[in-house]
Amino acid sequence: MGNARCALGLALALLALTAACASARPRVVSSSQVRARPVARAEWIHGWDAALATATAVMESELAIPRFEVVLHLYPGRHAFEQALAASGYRADFARDTAATMTAIGGYRSVLINEANLYGASWERRLALLTHEVAHSLQYELGGGHRGTSDQWLREGFAEWVSLRVMERLGGTTVEQARHRARLALRGGRARALPPLDTMVTFPQWVALGRGPQAGIVYDLAFAAVDCLIRRHGAAKAAGYFALFARSQDRAGNFRAAFGEDLRDFERAFQAELSAQR
Repeated sequence: MGNARCALGLALALLALTAACASARPRVVSSSQVRARPVARAEWIHGWDAALATATAVMESELAIPRFEVVLHLYPGRHAFEQALAASGYRADFARDTAATMTAIGGYRSVLINEANLYGASWERRLALLTHEVAHSLQYELGGGHRGTSDQWLREGFAEWVSLRVMERLGGTTVEQARHRARLALRGGRARALPPLDTMVTFPQWVALGRGPQAGIVYDLAFAAVDCLIRRHGAAKAAGYFALFARSQDRAGNFRAAFGEDLRDFERAFQAELSAQR
């Protein structure tokens, strides 16, 4: 009887482990296999396949971004999301901190999403998030498959700007509305001690800021900085900046080559613009 109970217990444990592993496996949506057609309005989207088809189609038509392969990995919860980050090369502690801070991560031809954080979210919100992450995948694509040493504030701000352009085309919020909201947020009480751009250069720095008291303002700051940069030089030069990292990891030199001004000069101009708006 004892051996039978042990065997039954082991069988049940193995069954539970198998079920847990199966539940942790992501659902996968590949852009090359999507059958859904792009739609003209964000509110018409009701699934990840249509969201991916629409995001990539609008990025191509509105921003002249050629389509490239992107695979969505949809995880059922934070633990599975964290495990996926660890499996992709994140240190265990950094995977934990990232999973605690973020809902999605865009990488080279892939986007990882913790679906549990989107429970009850509208498809407009999911589309905006997806487009932001696909824009991060674009940065990897332009950079030859690697993140390189490109500044994280520029990566985040550009991804947000692309997402807003797509949502604007689909009848959602506009870039001008987002610009106004960011200015209001940056004028607020929390804006008295804005983090300098040079403290938002690496991804670990960005994750740390996302866990600190300035978490609510870093995306507004990154978007405002890139919006300023694009108004000064154009979106094509912003995309060209990421492409330079396929050949060189000189972040200051690449900024100068892409935009025709030194990074420090831009930071001063951006700070002057912020001060004038307060």
